[in-house]
Amino acid sequence: MPSSMPSSMPPSKRVRVAASAAPCVLAALVVGGVYLGVRERLPDPIATHFPGSGAPDGFGSGGGFVGVAVGVLLGMGVLMGALGGFQQAGAARWIPPLSWAAAGLTGSVMVSALVVNSGVADAHDVRMPVWHLGIGCAVAVAAGCVGWLIARGWPGGPVGRGVGPAGRLTLGETESAVWVRGTGSWQLGLIGGVLVVGGVATVAPLGWIPCTVLVPAGLSCLVFSRLQVAAGPRGLSVSVLGLPWARVRVPLDGMASATARQVSAIGDFGGWGYRIRPGASGVILRSGEALVVRRRGRDGGEDGREFAVTVEDAATAAALLTSLIDNSRTTHGTSSTSG
Repeated sequence: MPSSMPSSMPPSKRVRVAASAAPCVLAALVVGGVYLGVRERLPDPIATHFPGSGAPDGFGSGGGFVGVAVGVLLGMGVLMGALGGFQQAGAARWIPPLSWAAAGLTGSVMVSALVVNSGVADAHDVRMPVWHLGIGCAVAVAAGCVGWLIARGWPGGPVGRGVGPAGRLTLGETESAVWVRGTGSWQLGLIGGVLVVGGVATVAPLGWIPCTVLVPAGLSCLVFSRLQVAAGPRGLSVSVLGLPWARVRVPLDGMASATARQVSAIGDFGGWGYRIRPGASGVILRSGEALVVRRRGRDGGEDGREFAVTVEDAATAAALLTSLIDNSRTTHGTSSTSG
């Protein structure tokens, strides 16, 4: 029994930071080590940038190139470590695979640049073969798999804070109720507006191609910046302006419980929008109050995934759903007994 306990325990903040930052530090050490090994055979200056043709179009000192490369990798390590430490274990599971893959690709590209410069008298004669990029991609995939193996056992844990028994709304045997509330994100709406205006403004100087990308993206942000959340006898639904399509729904008979909690968009879900993380999913437009329902497990128990939606007055919605869930269980139990 004791040997199985660690696998169910969430990793500490230090472990998450180390697992997220380590590949970037390791890649920086590799780049620095390769430079020390080949610096006596490098031209001055060296070729530092290669377009699609493989011929160089940028040059600089070897020491300066490595200094920038190491700085970039260490900066990535600080960023990834901060993200891994700030988020909860479940949401942080995506950080190590991303960090290891990014470090693998970046480090491989930097090492390839040093290798192709080694032994060449004039940097203008240096060529970067296409297969070096293939090696970099292969290293990124392999490193990403390592990161995934490291983080795959991190448990999801509950969403948000303030987990506790929800209140109840008193409903008669023949009474029912529906709770409806709008929720949104002014930041997402602002981004959408900027993208639409920017797309239209670029038509004259840049043509229609940027517009066809920016305007649809902006309109999508505007549409999804305002959502409708409804809780009632049919369960929980989150929809765009109450439309029957573009809807996420959790039926009442698929719910085990409902609570109101304080959710951090970054800490609990790693970002905004429709988010999926181990043990939970959600429509997260901001940090703050959220309605969280736990789905029934496959065996009918309360061990299913959680679904969260950030919305004001979530406590009222949770109380209504709790009453409806309890009434539904009582009704089903009475029917089974009488049958």
